[in-house]
Amino acid sequence: MSSEHGNGTTKRGSAGLVRRMPELDDAGIRQYLLGLLPETEVEALEAAYLTHPELRARVLGVESVLLQDHAAGRLPPGESEALERRYHVAAPGPPPAVSTTK
Repeated sequence: MSSEHGNGTTKRGSAGLVRRMPELDDAGIRQYLLGLLPETEVEALEAAYLTHPELRARVLGVESVLLQDHAAGRLPPGESEALERRYHVAAPGPPPAVSTTK
């Protein structure tokens, strides 16, 4: 059972407890994935992520676009650096030249 509220969606779990899904747009999810979302919002999103399959699907979709944008060099420098730190990936671009001298 779920219902819409002004600040998010509530869903009644098997124990009868109401869990709120935070209302985040794709930009907020992107901030979460980059490690730039405030801690209080991180906790709410992570709790909802475990109990709301629709939120999980949105996060995975935003993550896919974010990684594609990074690989294509389309992220602003601040976002690119945040993604590289959080995901432990290298900056986009050609691989470094390999020396073949003997």
